[in-house]
Amino acid sequence: MHDNARPHASRVVPEFLQNAEIDILRWPARSPDLNPIEHVWDNMRWQTQQRKMPCRALQQLENLLLEIWNSVTQEYMQNLFEGLPRRILAVFRALEKKLDF
Repeated sequence: MHDNARPHASRVVPEFLQNAEIDILRWPARSPDLNPIEHVWDNMRWQTQQRKMPCRALQQLENLLLEIWNSVTQEYMQNLFEGLPRRILAVFRALEKKLDF
């Protein structure tokens, strides 16, 4: 997914993707609800905040984040992707309201 971020817009990235025969999905800029990884980040933030003992050192935080990241299941990711059509529809409905269609 490409959202016009600078790394995605560089000349090298499209060339690499084309040479590797990787199709890209163009993505609207500033659309966190549509990007499944944003939900993963939110979940990681929530799990980090639920800890009774806060991390006192950078290494502790790194270890905790790696532990949380490694606990993300394929099923969780699949559910995020399966919910994508519903989220897209919600964005269209909100846009219709905003534009008064």
